[in-house]
Amino acid sequence: MVMSDAPPSSETPGDPALQVRERRAQAWSNYRAARIALADLRIRTNLRGKPEWLGRLPGAPYERAERRLDRLRRELGKHGVGADEHSWGVLSGGETATLSGVVGIEATIAAVAPRFAMIAPQWVRQLRSLARDCPYVREQAAEGDRTAVDQLTYRLAEVVRLAPSEAARQRLVDHLPGELRPIPSDVMRLRRSGSGPIEIEFEIHTSTIELDGITVTPALRGMGLGTAGLVHLCRTADAHRLHIAGQLLPTFSADETALAALARWCRAHGFTVQERLGGRMSRPPATPKPESRPIRPLGGTPPS
Repeated sequence: MVMSDAPPSSETPGDPALQVRERRAQAWSNYRAARIALADLRIRTNLRGKPEWLGRLPGAPYERAERRLDRLRRELGKHGVGADEHSWGVLSGGETATLSGVVGIEATIAAVAPRFAMIAPQWVRQLRSLARDCPYVREQAAEGDRTAVDQLTYRLAEVVRLAPSEAARQRLVDHLPGELRPIPSDVMRLRRSGSGPIEIEFEIHTSTIELDGITVTPALRGMGLGTAGLVHLCRTADAHRLHIAGQLLPTFSADETALAALARWCRAHGFTVQERLGGRMSRPPATPKPESRPIRPLGGTPPS
């Protein structure tokens, strides 16, 4: 199996994944600075005894500061602010030059919602409500409070479950952690190819998935996307009682540590590995666990 989820060094200058992380940090820094500036302006306005509505007139300092903060808040999703650095989830992603666009839940919803607005209006309303809440969840997560991330994940899992078609579900499911993705009735739906953020290549022969490779686009490596894909594949194989087999072929074969890292990664997911270049790796089906679903947030229902 060829695997490229993490590059040989995530600190190499010019590394696309490092650039995504740097832009993420800068986006959060810009937003915090704008938030502080708005709070400072509010205090100074109050101290001067001027009516607040004067500052909200079009073009007034307060109105300009609010508009800038709103713009920067919307850009949090563009850069994946609030995402767990090494575990793929609902807030993960970023701007990728390799994919000519943004990978993120808000961008996916913006693309999916118009296509299904006529045939599934209630579902699309749920989808758009989720997207509207994302910037505020990102803000809380970046501040260290991840409670709202769990709630958002629950809501996304429900939206995926209620998707009006397989095409709609496919676009959204990859934003969930691997352990929360639904098990498809057709294993081949887990294949990923083309211009997406991840490629998962395999064939099915009798009762075995012959895994050819899992390749993550360079800008998103090291964020857990490849692991999420493998977890989903393993859970699906277990549910369908299929073996998984492949060869140990790291993408970065020139890196002396790549082979050992790939072997460790595979063993962590239940594979038996011959640790040599091209060595055989295999995984028998485990007893499938009950399909994971996010715990409903306290209070009975998730926030709308």
